[in-house]
Amino acid sequence: MGSVLVVDDQEMLLHAVTRSLLREGYTPIAASSALQALEQLREFRGDIDLLLTDIAMPGMNGLALAERVLAERPNICVLLMSAHLSVTSRFPLLRKPFRMRELLQQVSTMVNRPSCSLSR
Repeated sequence: MGSVLVVDDQEMLLHAVTRSLLREGYTPIAASSALQALEQLREFRGDIDLLLTDIAMPGMNGLALAERVLAERPNICVLLMSAHLSVTSRFPLLRKPFRMRELLQQVSTMVNRPSCSLSR
């Protein structure tokens, strides 16, 4: 189905999302911080189809992480997650709290899109 780099500093949410993605046939790559995500990005040998990241995290936020990831792997799609209503970005945004069904539908749409250039 595809590989998804999931980044969130809330461990419970990170595990719930990765379990759901795994059940749907995706290869989830979990990271609890932006720095850990960058390490995972460099260590993972296959293609990563989607970066799914929270925006508000300690240290580097999700927007800065998205820019760094795209600098290294420009073909990755980006989907942001945030509970903050005032967030605006050039990337698609999934509002927290969300139902897992909503997340999986959005992930499917992003992974199956021929190109993510529309979101950049």
